[in-house]
Amino acid sequence: MEQLLLLLLIIPFVGSIVTFLSGANAKMVALATALCGLAAALVMWANFIPNDQTQFVINYPWIPAFGIQLYAGVDGISLITILL
Repeated sequence: MEQLLLLLLIIPFVGSIVTFLSGANAKMVALATALCGLAAALVMWANFIPNDQTQFVINYPWIPAFGIQLYAGVDGISLITILL
């Protein structure tokens, strides 16, 4: 389930590129992308356990030479924002 947050970050990015390249079917591709993002957000909401800990944490080294990493997680307030 930790990969779910990463998926929520990637879906809009990939969807925007595919929408840009799709031409006449851009509206359908945009709708499909939005529905995939909504489905992933609802799965995250269904698996969220309300407590005081950060959940769905991702921690990936981005530029290891400089010690830069991607670190993100979901708490109760950010879950509401994700669902919006």
